[in-house]
Amino acid sequence: MDDERPTADHDVDLDQPTSLDFEALLADGLDGLLSRTGAQLVVLISAIGIVSTVFWQSLQLTVSEAMITYLQENFDATDSQVQTALTELEGTVDALGLTIDISVPTIVAGIILLALLGEAINIVAIRAFADGALDGIPRDLVTRRLGVATLYGFLGGIVLLVAIGLGLLLLVIPAIFVYVGTLFFRQEIAVADKGPARAISGTWALTKGNRWLLFGVAVVLFLVGFVVPLFPGAIPGTFGTVASVFVSSIVGVFSIATITEAYVRLRRQHTESM
Repeated sequence: MDDERPTADHDVDLDQPTSLDFEALLADGLDGLLSRTGAQLVVLISAIGIVSTVFWQSLQLTVSEAMITYLQENFDATDSQVQTALTELEGTVDALGLTIDISVPTIVAGIILLALLGEAINIVAIRAFADGALDGIPRDLVTRRLGVATLYGFLGGIVLLVAIGLGLLLLVIPAIFVYVGTLFFRQEIAVADKGPARAISGTWALTKGNRWLLFGVAVVLFLVGFVVPLFPGAIPGTFGTVASVFVSSIVGVFSIATITEAYVRLRRQHTESM
């Protein structure tokens, strides 16, 4: 990571574009991905993703083996349904290539710590792209209130995820409306140093009047994030798993850069209107 000039997190460059242009946002997101900063973030996120995959597959292996043992000890192995279940579980075990032999509590603790670390990197990524730092991640963006911002983003993100998830099960359109309205939740925390409540009100105000365009951007990013990783994911074995994580990291950095660029433009627009 490069040690570049510190930049005030509340500064707004009025000479930069303020309008939301669909193609320009995606182009700027691609520029961010292809920059030195983008490359650093892809490497960091990929590393976390691979280690997380190891923990998740280890947990899946432990659970699958426990279920196999339970079925063998408590049910008739000659029963066709039991045989089918055992075959499926054994196939799952054979397909898990990235595993380590550790206890379940250790696995769970590792997953939580990696999730927090991933949140911290997301915060740093947002700050870097918002600052226009494409030649490497500035050190001041890593050290500035990162612990607090990470905690806010992690806990607030869980609350929003649960709320939107429940909303999708009950009322799809209102849930999508809430998702778009809170699209800049982490940007408000990372760049404007806001707490969760103020971040939600801030993102809601910024997205007002632009939600259809932002919805279109979100749909494109969702489709890219869903479709592109399918290709390496079709490769069998450990190589396919690692390749899928790497490609997903690339798509993730592109999404962060694109959404952050939309956020920066709307902040400039809001500042000019005041």
